[in-house]
Amino acid sequence: MLAFALCAVSTQAQIYVTEDAVKTMIINAEELNSLVKSPEKKQPILINLWATWCGICRNEFPDLVEIEKEYRDQDLSFYIISTDTVSLVDTTVSDFLKVYQAEMPSYLLDAPSRNGITKAVRQIAPKFSGGYPTTLLFNKNGKLVYQKSGSINPQVLRKQIDKVLKK
Repeated sequence: MLAFALCAVSTQAQIYVTEDAVKTMIINAEELNSLVKSPEKKQPILINLWATWCGICRNEFPDLVEIEKEYRDQDLSFYIISTDTVSLVDTTVSDFLKVYQAEMPSYLLDAPSRNGITKAVRQIAPKFSGGYPTTLLFNKNGKLVYQKSGSINPQVLRKQIDKVLKK
């Protein structure tokens, strides 16, 4: 009965995908690693790992959107990476991003399990605990210089970003 209900919810959600859905690219562990290790530009990178089911993620998201707007033209690559299941990429994830008016590049990490997600993230952040949200800041050379599990303090994050942009 539960399996039927879950399938029904999933089918219902897919019906409501709109044409203006926020596009989210699905990436694997190797592609996540290359975001940091082989960036398109030689500049600092901010990554926020989140999920639609995460209450803390929902609470901090407006601050992240505001920070991304502030730094958009300042040589900072800002990526959001959802850890939701792949089947939600064009529905729940897209709707979430649309509600918060997120414009930064959006990805969904495709891994076979929560353990697989943790293993993939540990390639770029060895001390990743598996908790969400997690914010990672890398300098222009791809070195992790700031890591925060749980909700960010916007002022602290801005100071950390300013440090890597000045170097």
